[in-house]
Amino acid sequence: MCNNIYIMPLFNYYILKFGFNFYKHKIKCLVITFLLIIFFPFNELYSNNLCDNLAALEADPNRTSKPILFEDLMPNQVIKNCTLAIQKSKNSENISRFYLQRARGYLKTGNITDAVSDLNKSYELGYPVAAFALATLFYLGDDVTQDFGLAKKLYIESYDDGVIWAAKGLYFLYSDPSYINNDKNLANIWKNLFESSIKE
Repeated sequence: MCNNIYIMPLFNYYILKFGFNFYKHKIKCLVITFLLIIFFPFNELYSNNLCDNLAALEADPNRTSKPILFEDLMPNQVIKNCTLAIQKSKNSENISRFYLQRARGYLKTGNITDAVSDLNKSYELGYPVAAFALATLFYLGDDVTQDFGLAKKLYIESYDDGVIWAAKGLYFLYSDPSYINNDKNLANIWKNLFESSIKE
């Protein structure tokens, strides 16, 4: 029933701003509902899952919530809510995303063992951005043994699966003087691919 929709924040905003009374003006209520569906598609309203809301990754093309910067993560809340989401979800794609996002919480706390375990689970479930996340760990080598060859393989794999941020990773990799196969021309190609994809 339309009378129940007024509890949504967007509708509360319209009530305050325009003085609509949905109990007296049901036609206006229906019109506004229609307009909100047109101008705010469901996939843009974002997920109501706390794991998604607390830990969505910007590089993830399949994220369902507004991205959260690493420095803004609340790791204990991320771990708690993503664990609950994993336990309750019956959809493998959702579970693979929840593992990825919980890994961000573990990384923030410095628990690299559980972070890598979650990233591997997400990767094994076929979640594309998990390959990107693992590639970045192996490229940086801060918490795991640095492995440029594995990083390159995983970056290319994730790029082929639609993760455009992998192109930026490959740009950094081929620009790195520590990488034996560094190549300024290839680095610029990947940089241009990333920048052109972001502009689209």
